[in-house]
Amino acid sequence: MITSERTVAAPGGLRAIARDGGLLLAARLIAQASRLGYVLLVVRALGPDLYGVLVYLQAWGLMFLPLVNMGSQALLSRAFGCSLVEGQMMAQRSWTLRLVALPVLTALIIGLGMAGEPDPAIRPLFLIIGAALIGRGLAVWSNNVLVANRRSDQVLVIELVFRLGEVVAAALALKSGAGITALLAIHAVGWWLQAASSALWVGATVVRPAWRWRDLGGLMLLRQNAAAMMAGLALFTLLQGPVVLGRHVLGTEAALGQLGLAMQLLGVLAAVPNALGIAALPVLVGAGADVGRRYLRF
Repeated sequence: MITSERTVAAPGGLRAIARDGGLLLAARLIAQASRLGYVLLVVRALGPDLYGVLVYLQAWGLMFLPLVNMGSQALLSRAFGCSLVEGQMMAQRSWTLRLVALPVLTALIIGLGMAGEPDPAIRPLFLIIGAALIGRGLAVWSNNVLVANRRSDQVLVIELVFRLGEVVAAALALKSGAGITALLAIHAVGWWLQAASSALWVGATVVRPAWRWRDLGGLMLLRQNAAAMMAGLALFTLLQGPVVLGRHVLGTEAALGQLGLAMQLLGVLAAVPNALGIAALPVLVGAGADVGRRYLRF
């Protein structure tokens, strides 16, 4: 679904940035608040020791999230900020690249996690973490396309439905006596459901997730995204690395759970500047494109 060319970014300047940034921030805060509620439920039902194991597994997946996301937010925002046609083509190339690269990246992440885990009973759980990462990578593509088209209100609705839905499902599972495996499975299924439903929504409103293998330019896309991926990996290593290392040096799962809770609170604070920066990019790119066109006329 490639439509006629137009500029996505509309006038509004700081107001547009503040609006979209506020909506993205609300989505992030909803996700973080639901995560904190999830933490309270799990700690109360499973105890601090099992929660420590759970937070370690989740931190392992989150540490590699920038690689799974492939730094596509900036690339899509620039493309849609210039024109809708260019943005749609870039979105379809990014979708194709994810379908090719995500299984390979996830297999490496699972292999590294299982190789470094001393407890044989925990190693199979990395498979569920990997499945959740693939679903999350596909779901993030839809969020990136919506943000690049300044549809942050739709991202807010999606996050509200699925993040709160995951908490409710986890609460029901814990009430029936579920353990870590069931909680991780609910997490993975939630991301896959979000990926499927949001891809259908984006396909009906912005661009169809099509296969563009012939003009993919995969190496070019990876090269363009490499800086963002490495910067994100460094940031997420700082945020999640202490929890991963804590699994091997703290000695008790209870202490690991306390560390994980503290790092999640730090993530809430980091959501504010991050949301504003993401919201600003398509607006600024569109404004720059308008200035360039006016300059070229003269």
